Amino acid sequence: METTILTTVNPIFEAFEKLSKSLGDRKSLDYLMENYDQETLKKELVYFSKSYLISTVQSEIESMNKYKRKLSTFEDLVKYLLKNICSKDQLRPAMCKVYNDQKNGNLVATDAHILAWLPLQNLPINDSLDNICKEDSEDYYKIYSYSENSFKLDKYGDIVNEDMDNRYPDYKAVFPIPNLLDYPYFSINPYLFNGLKTISKIAKKLKINILMVKLNCLEYNTYLNISLLVRYIDLHQKLYGNYTFLALTRNGYEEGKALYNVDICGKYKLLLMPCIKSDEENILDLDL
Repeated sequence: METTILTTVNPIFEAFEKLSKSLGDRKSLDYLMENYDQETLKKELVYFSKSYLISTVQSEIESMNKYKRKLSTFEDLVKYLLKNICSKDQLRPAMCKVYNDQKNGNLVATDAHILAWLPLQNLPINDSLDNICKEDSEDYYKIYSYSENSFKLDKYGDIVNEDMDNRYPDYKAVFPIPNLLDYPYFSINPYLFNGLKTISKIAKKLKINILMVKLNCLEYNTYLNISLLVRYIDLHQKLYGNYTFLALTRNGYEEGKALYNVDICGKYKLLLMPCIKSDEENILDLDL
């Protein structure tokens, strides 16, 4: 464990460790919030995170055979996308819904930071035969019994299928034509996933709005906001399983336009927007 700027025996680390075991530990949370400023807490959380993530790997290895995918039905999947991926910005009403691209046979959800592009014929759900059919006369798939082009939730939490008044963004234009020679792939160790989710929850408890994550393959001053990365990981886990690698590829050479996406065997496409930062202070480096 690294010695930090405070003391060799670090009381902040002790409070972080208690929070990592129980996020409801009010005593530890109050101690941190009442005695340290935001910049100190952010810097110390970065130090703590490195040792904490390494310490969780063995327990994750031991648990890897116990995991089951969470999204097992079409209704589960659509509700998850609406609650966790779609925008909550009422000024972007189209992005607040799951788009049913009937022409191309895709489900799409985005909030402009994360984008999920899921072909209907490849949905990883158990009831796909009940919900999805292929038109005999057309070379595309459609959702059986849902005739409109979007989904939303009503006040009771039930799915509503309706026609989208607003034109949906051209989601396909975001993804470039694949070129494996130009855009190298890299991945995040799946045994770090749940540890990263815990670190993100601690940061949220401490009201740390932005905690940057650095991958050794990210170029220039490009970083990932841990809260966005964790949302992305959560969808990835529920679609593919807890211990599958999260493979990313850069979608452009210009820093301001850099996009990172995963395309699992051509079946699904997920995208994550990075952040641009001018310095490397308080950065969680995931080169572990």
